[in-house]
Amino acid sequence: MLSRPRTPESARGRTLRRAGSVLAAAAVVLSGLVPAMGAAAAPLPTPLASYDFGATSGTAVPDASGHGHDATIRGAGFTVDGDKLSLPGGAAGSNAAYVELPTGLFDGRSTVTVSAWLQDRTGAGNQAAMFFGTTENLPQQYWLLNPANPAGRVKSVLTDGPRISQPWTLERGISPTDGARGVAGPAATDAWALYTTVITPTSITAYLDGTKLGTVASTRTVADFGTGLVAYIGKSSYPDRIWKGGVRDVAIYDSALTDDDVKALVAEGTPSNQQDVDAAAAALAIPGADDVRGNVSLPTAGANGTTVAWASSDPSVVTATGEVTRPAHGDPAKTVEVTATVGKGSSSTARTFSLVVQPLPEKQELGAYFFPFFTGESTTTDDEISFATSRGNDPKSWLTLNDGKPVLTSDQGEEGIRDPFVLRSPDGDRFYMLSTDLNMFDRYNGDFGRAQEVGSRKLNVWQSDDLVTWSPLRQITVSSALAGNTWAPEATWDADRGEYVVYWASNLYPSASTDGRRAADSYNRMMMVTTRDFVTFSEPQPWVDVKRGAGKGTIDATVVRDGDVYYRFLKDEASMTVRQERSTDLTATVTGSLPTTSSTPGWQLVKEQIGVGQPNPWGGTFTNGEGPTVFADNAEAGHWYMLIDQPSYHGGQGYMMFETRDIASGNWTSVPDAELPSRPRHGTVLPISVAEQQRLNAAYPTDETAEYSITADPSKDGAEIADEMYGVFFEDINNAADGGLYAELVRNRSFEFLPVDNRDFTGMTAWTPVGVGGGKGTAKPVNDASRMNDRNRTYLQLDLNSSGAGTFGVENAGFDTGIALTAGGLYDVSFWGRTTAPAGTPVSIALRSADGTALSDALTATVAGDGWVKYTGTVTATATTDSARLLVQAGGAATLRLDEVSLFPRDTFKGHANGLRKDIAQKIADLHPKFVRFPGGCIVNVNSHEDYSAASGYQRARSYQWKDSVGPVETRATNANFWGYNQSLGLGYYEYFQFAEDIGAKPVPDVPALLNGCGQGLQQTDPALLQRHIQDTLDLIEFANGGVDTTWGKLRADMGHPAPFGLDRIEIGNEENYPEAFIANFVKFRDAIKTKYPDMILISNSGPDAEGANFEKHWAQNRAENVDMVDEHYYRDPSWFLSHNLRYDSYDRNGPKVWIGEYASRDNRFFNALSEAAYMTGLERNADVVKMASYAPLLADQSSTQWRPDLIWFDRDQVWGSANYEVQKLFMTNTGDRVVPTTADGDLASTGLAGSVGLSTWSTSARYDDVKVTDPDGKTLFADDFSDKNDDGWTKLANAGSWSAADGSYVQSSTTANNTLVAGPAIDATDYDVSLKATKLAGAEGFLVGFGVQGSADYLWWNLGGWGNTRSVVEKAVGGAKSIVTDTGTPRVETGRTYDLRIQVRGPEVTLFVDGQQAGRFTNTAVEPFAQVMTKDEATGDVILKVVNAQAKEAVTKVDLGGLTVLPDAQMTVLAAAPGAVNTADATPVALKTSEVTVSGSFTRTFAPYSVTFLRMHTRTPDTQAPTVTVATSPAAPDGANGWFVSPVAVTATAIDDVDAAPRIEVSTDGGSTWAAYSGAVTPADGTANLVFRATDATGNVSASVPATVRVDRAAPTVTSVVDATARTVRLTATDAASGVDRIEYRLGDSGSWTAVSGAEAVVTAPAGSVTVSYRAVDVAGNIGGIGSASVGATAGDPTLSVSGDLVAGGSITVTGTGWPTDADGRLELHSTPIDLGALRTDGDGTFRVTVTLPADVTAGTHELVAIIGDAQASVPVEIRAAATPGTTPPTTNGQTPAASTPLAVTGGTVSIAALVLGLLALVAGVAIRRRRRIRQD
Repeated sequence: MLSRPRTPESARGRTLRRAGSVLAAAAVVLSGLVPAMGAAAAPLPTPLASYDFGATSGTAVPDASGHGHDATIRGAGFTVDGDKLSLPGGAAGSNAAYVELPTGLFDGRSTVTVSAWLQDRTGAGNQAAMFFGTTENLPQQYWLLNPANPAGRVKSVLTDGPRISQPWTLERGISPTDGARGVAGPAATDAWALYTTVITPTSITAYLDGTKLGTVASTRTVADFGTGLVAYIGKSSYPDRIWKGGVRDVAIYDSALTDDDVKALVAEGTPSNQQDVDAAAAALAIPGADDVRGNVSLPTAGANGTTVAWASSDPSVVTATGEVTRPAHGDPAKTVEVTATVGKGSSSTARTFSLVVQPLPEKQELGAYFFPFFTGESTTTDDEISFATSRGNDPKSWLTLNDGKPVLTSDQGEEGIRDPFVLRSPDGDRFYMLSTDLNMFDRYNGDFGRAQEVGSRKLNVWQSDDLVTWSPLRQITVSSALAGNTWAPEATWDADRGEYVVYWASNLYPSASTDGRRAADSYNRMMMVTTRDFVTFSEPQPWVDVKRGAGKGTIDATVVRDGDVYYRFLKDEASMTVRQERSTDLTATVTGSLPTTSSTPGWQLVKEQIGVGQPNPWGGTFTNGEGPTVFADNAEAGHWYMLIDQPSYHGGQGYMMFETRDIASGNWTSVPDAELPSRPRHGTVLPISVAEQQRLNAAYPTDETAEYSITADPSKDGAEIADEMYGVFFEDINNAADGGLYAELVRNRSFEFLPVDNRDFTGMTAWTPVGVGGGKGTAKPVNDASRMNDRNRTYLQLDLNSSGAGTFGVENAGFDTGIALTAGGLYDVSFWGRTTAPAGTPVSIALRSADGTALSDALTATVAGDGWVKYTGTVTATATTDSARLLVQAGGAATLRLDEVSLFPRDTFKGHANGLRKDIAQKIADLHPKFVRFPGGCIVNVNSHEDYSAASGYQRARSYQWKDSVGPVETRATNANFWGYNQSLGLGYYEYFQFAEDIGAKPVPDVPALLNGCGQGLQQTDPALLQRHIQDTLDLIEFANGGVDTTWGKLRADMGHPAPFGLDRIEIGNEENYPEAFIANFVKFRDAIKTKYPDMILISNSGPDAEGANFEKHWAQNRAENVDMVDEHYYRDPSWFLSHNLRYDSYDRNGPKVWIGEYASRDNRFFNALSEAAYMTGLERNADVVKMASYAPLLADQSSTQWRPDLIWFDRDQVWGSANYEVQKLFMTNTGDRVVPTTADGDLASTGLAGSVGLSTWSTSARYDDVKVTDPDGKTLFADDFSDKNDDGWTKLANAGSWSAADGSYVQSSTTANNTLVAGPAIDATDYDVSLKATKLAGAEGFLVGFGVQGSADYLWWNLGGWGNTRSVVEKAVGGAKSIVTDTGTPRVETGRTYDLRIQVRGPEVTLFVDGQQAGRFTNTAVEPFAQVMTKDEATGDVILKVVNAQAKEAVTKVDLGGLTVLPDAQMTVLAAAPGAVNTADATPVALKTSEVTVSGSFTRTFAPYSVTFLRMHTRTPDTQAPTVTVATSPAAPDGANGWFVSPVAVTATAIDDVDAAPRIEVSTDGGSTWAAYSGAVTPADGTANLVFRATDATGNVSASVPATVRVDRAAPTVTSVVDATARTVRLTATDAASGVDRIEYRLGDSGSWTAVSGAEAVVTAPAGSVTVSYRAVDVAGNIGGIGSASVGATAGDPTLSVSGDLVAGGSITVTGTGWPTDADGRLELHSTPIDLGALRTDGDGTFRVTVTLPADVTAGTHELVAIIGDAQASVPVEIRAAATPGTTPPTTNGQTPAASTPLAVTGGTVSIAALVLGLLALVAGVAIRRRRRIRQD
């Protein structure tokens, strides 16, 4: 059971001391007050100094001895009660109060006695209650008294030795640091006690009360300490914390008191029983006695060991134990007298209290909600309490009160407030607010572990009767001295007990000493106490005491009651998630282990990991959280809401909402679209009445209306806006390429993953060995000479050892959850393979689920021969899923080598082979970007700039080099991505150029400048390497634009795009950190490129920052070199974007143009998008300077994100645009052609810098003097030369450091305190000069000179010598969040040197001077939430007004179009949402809404809070007629049979419109599902292309879709043959990928007539004798395949030869034979001119099977294929066709362009799937086939 309440320190009775001072008592012993002393007892000597704090005046403490040694109280926070001084304690360097005794008081006094009554409230640790000694930071000579040293013992020591670096090792006395140099003191006490120390030339003796603790010999006298000794009560010269406690009756003697003298002092200070009783009665208090609204605390024990008995004048209202029955509502209040009888021994006294008991309140209906919360730990103001109320009675929509500023703050304890909890009393008319006393930002710098070791043991309490007026903060120590923290206190009314149960989390430690504490050695227990009034509390005891791991326990409990059941929600630190429990006994305790669902009695588990996996508002899922708060729905019984805090360190951004309609189930569903206040963290939601809500809204108003005006001036020409104004930036970050836009579904397809990519990677990453049906084997990645080529160095080796039907292989898990499939979808499979099995190795590839369920048909193939060959085919998915696996299996016993195992959806964007994931590509295309930057970003200018070759050691961590990314994918050099993964480069420069063309965007490549950035050190430029990269860049331009007769233009054509890509600009380098080195390289690139391509736009950059010395240096160089364009990058907070709308107003109109190549406001919340939208209005207004802008990054895989925010998010099968995406899309699709000049007026933010001058330091002691503020005419506005030796007029805003003006200047002496800001009087002027002198005295840094100081969290300061005295900048703090405004000179501040500093302020313009020399200048900005721009669309004549309102207020705006005539009907498009709204895969709270509104030449429009609004106003009658589209083909009609084209066909589209001369044409390759820009004739690949065309005019009218179904089959069918020598039959099977097989034709001999057999199969029976069977197939389109042949011997044992496959130059054919010499080597040749096709080997029964590739340059016509094995030779005739010419743009989704040979091609081939199936069937039938193949090395 819980103990009864105890009284806190602040309310306890005070020990009554004897009347009079020590001085008076020294001569007279008062009879009856102290024990009689023997007649021989001498009177106490007269003190040297004596201090009775009852005589304190201000901060002066007079010396009661009459010797004039007056003391002074320094610092703040002390109180005097009677004759007792209370010191508050504080951190080292803080402004906590202490007492300073006169310097020199102890000089030369080798015999001295120091005596004082002390009550220690600090606890164990290193500190000093009393001290005298030298002044060094580590004092060399001293005496020190500590009532509780780190071991929790009394300590009184002096140094006994010479000066050394570690003076504490010289201590002698009681509990010295070195225990061998003294005796151990007794255990510390927190009671009042007399501490006395006697020091003589030869010893030190200490007493606690009258008990002698010991005498220790010493050799060093106080006189040896030297002169100028300082003396303190409450601190020492050490940089230790300031002591906290009570002190009275301090006496210092210049003689040695005796034991009897000390006992006499004790006797004088010890009260009698009657005095104890009287003091205890006087100390009794009943909080709120004049306004009783609930049970009261009537303690039964008083101070000083007394007892208390109570009696009530009306027990029906107030019982003798404090239970209260209030009068009914409407009745008058009742006054009841309660009498306390206080006793001790035979002494007693009585005291009566009047209690005014208020009537019950009227019952109120709940119709709103109140939400106090804190906002984080990033700034000072985050650790304070903000208020919000619901909008109406909607708990999902909130209004932050007090204009978003905190309401409750703390100047006590740690001066930080977190985790506010508000509750209503059971009668409903009193509220209590509890909170954690914790300041993470200022005190712990985010170190939560340290805060749990030495944190506050107090909780904060406020009280209110109306939620508006709150009592002053009171802090109550509820945790024991063993606790390291008191976190997240909450309370629940226990009606059975008639009191509140208060609970919180504490780490408990074995000792009260804080030294050596480690949070990892303890864990959080949920502790509890009870209270009736939140003033007096019971002793704490554990409520939940369960260790959940090292340093982990339970925390953040909250409780609600539903009927008779309490539901408790608390954070389990083992999983960092919330668990729900239930009990009917609120105070039941839990120890040892957490409750389960069957625990009884007490608490039972309901559910663990509440909410995990639910979607959160930030585009992810809820994973971990804390700080739950639960509340009932006012409107629906049984409906509950819960908020759980998912902060950044748990993967979120603050509170998110859940709901349930069955609280007993523990099933909670997230509500991601709830519009919570901005940045809410752990707090409480309390249902309230409408009246209470109205009072809150009135007391803490948020002005929700702002007024503005916008005036246009159409008579002036604004800036012309470039067509390329907005685009996108693609960088391979966040899995943007592999696993993202690149459609490949197999992860690590080439087994090239290595630890250089990611320390967790191996060649088997994403692959798992799998055996099926008992199959056995091993799988390993291998890098040896058997590799496919030097640029694809690792392959998979399967050592197979299976028999029967068993198979072995590997399974690929794809990316993240697996492989996404769509039921019925076609998926192209390919792999490269070779085997040591003479008969070949059967391979099957299929898709299945994780549990083995088949999800597709299987592709089967026989890998034949020990040379690398490519095998391809298609599978069809049978289900829709995002978690499929690719299973690769092989049979038999052999070594099978595999590489480039690939799976692509057939349905890629525009149907391109090696293409892009369609939904992601379409999402980008929907933006209509006008350019695409590629490939980086950091991957351009990091790592090695060497190539991937033997010369470089096959460097795997390289900058992105374009030549690595073109040609066949199997020859592209893999690379380690800077962002921690592997990049296959399957999405390379060709695919990039093609994609840019497909979506109608300009390509803007970025190439390395050979200087590293992104945190990497400078690489010295190798001239030869630089020249190679310059040539590579020239080659890149040739690749993009060169004719097909050029080397690299031919490669482009060979890859399928003969036409140039139209590259007109290129960037050199990225975010370069080294301006001088960069510009030297840039000039070399520029000169070489301009010489060959003079019209190419070359883009430089300005480094990674938006300002600063490097930024300025870059720009100076760029201007000097007259570069074309400069790329600026910046990622900043929303406040930066909102305050820099005017950034480009001052840029040189004749200098280099600007491209903002990367920018974003660091999150994907709507407020971030709003800030970017506001900024974009400034970009458009300055479009004559800013020519391009691209948000960055573009893409992010939800499962693998290295950077956020990102424009577009995706998972395996979904893609969604962020809030930022919606803003970018709105601007990109409504840009306009020219700016219409406008001006805005109204409630705009001021950029003036009115405010105080401030002084501060950081880990530095400094002197300031002659501070003066003057106006421009020299009139003094404020001045202080501190000659009066005080700091009147200065306010200590930071309450840190030690400031004193005692020497005639203003000195901050602490070298450990950070941010010691003090401020002078407020200055209203905005034009002024601040001048002062500053001298660094000691410490790590320099000066902090503030100006425009508005408060502790809002100011500018000039930071000279910051960052360890290495840098000088101006910083600006807004709401506590600091950002650098500009760099200045004077990076290092010299100690001892005096600097003349001057700050000249003229409105927003600030200039800074050091010793008369200008050190820097900048223009101040202000956060401006209202932004606007107007543009004109020349094609439509429309005027587009774009307004951003990034605040919680409506913007009532008067719009004057300046005489411009517009039609009354306008189109309004709005983005409006909660500032914290985030688009997710499942919800799009930020979405466009379009409506029709009425406008005129002058009108008023109210723009919604947090909105972007585009008003499209028409200056002429809108075009309502859609364009007309015409589609044509060339040839005009099919030139094959049955409606098929058999030659290349070009499909063209044209559009005409009555207004728009050039409507935008789009083409869809999937029947109208997705669209891309039409950029010229479409040449479909083989198959059926379901093309659709449409056109859109400038007004937005969209034509009817015009379909064009084009069937193309340019490939002839192929035939495979199987010879049965015994039956003398040849089985023929034909396949055709496009139109299908119409018939098979065969003949016997070379000149026989052809016999036709309809369909795809035929069986030919050969006549007697040796016969050659020739065969061919004809497809539906009329294509006739090449002639293949099979030979049948005269007898069954004669050699046979059969040829089948793709009989085309460069095609793959399969040759089989029977009846040949056994186990013999042979060769294949093609005659007449012999062409060696490779080696072969027969097996034990004389058969073979081999797949070879025909030379690409073989002439078309009839050839003989000859097999020579030993002495045997046979041949068959074959007819080979010429290779087909590849199409230019193959968009169809039903076919793929065959791979063309390129300069980087690797020999290989394609095997017909039907042939492979037959081969596998033959193997299963028991026919063993051996095959060998070598690539000819001519």
